[in-house]
Amino acid sequence: FFFLKTRKLMTHTFVFALLFLSLCKAFTPYLHTSPFGVLTTSVFPSPPIATTSAPPSSPPHKSPYSTRPSLSLNLFGKKNKKDDAGDAESSSDTGDILNSPAFLSKKVEVLEKELKEAEADLSAAVFELDAAKEEWASQMDRLNGEYGAVKSRAFNATRDASKKATVKVVKEVLQVVDNFERAFTSVKCESEEAKEVEACYREIHAGMEAVFLELGVTAVETVGEEFDFERHEAIMQQPGTDYEEGIVCQEFQKGYMMEDELIRPAMVAVAL
Repeated sequence: FFFLKTRKLMTHTFVFALLFLSLCKAFTPYLHTSPFGVLTTSVFPSPPIATTSAPPSSPPHKSPYSTRPSLSLNLFGKKNKKDDAGDAESSSDTGDILNSPAFLSKKVEVLEKELKEAEADLSAAVFELDAAKEEWASQMDRLNGEYGAVKSRAFNATRDASKKATVKVVKEVLQVVDNFERAFTSVKCESEEAKEVEACYREIHAGMEAVFLELGVTAVETVGEEFDFERHEAIMQQPGTDYEEGIVCQEFQKGYMMEDELIRPAMVAVAL
């Protein structure tokens, strides 16, 4: 209830204010000032005032208020030309003061003083920095060393994890590669159609080997190499070969390595 009453009162006040402004705007042309500076209206003309004429010899009587400047009513914020001229003169005077040598020299002195204060603050900050470095230099060096060690361990751990994941995937794919190689050695294609199919399979096999090379996976060298128990797995010894004793003379299954890590040893036969 109180809110409704307040809202109604505010609405009536706003309406009365609009009516008052409208009346002021309507009667503005009829307002003028009296010799005493009092606002009067010329809507209703005043009755004529009887005056007596002065003798011809005497000068005409002048009111002491005849030289009083006329006052104008400014209700709606309109500026006169005289006010604009005064503002322009005051702004020009202000500009002259700001550009005067005395003002500029004073401004230079103030700026030089502020510059000296800034230099003093900078020198104090540098002194505090040097003192802090002397106090905490050993601890900062130790922290930098620990940070470098942690960063190196994190890098190595990430690299090892990536390498282990690659090795695991390659081991799974090697079973498919072995099946391709067994098929190439056991199946002999005679017809043109079969040879075309074999060519397609060989392209797939070559693509898989290319992917191995991109991952850093290489095949273990076997035939003609000296037997290495870290890379070769001997399943038999074969006499009567053209190779010397201890040399790999035949390969049964390829072995693969990734950098210095063995993924799978090669199954070979060693000459006697």
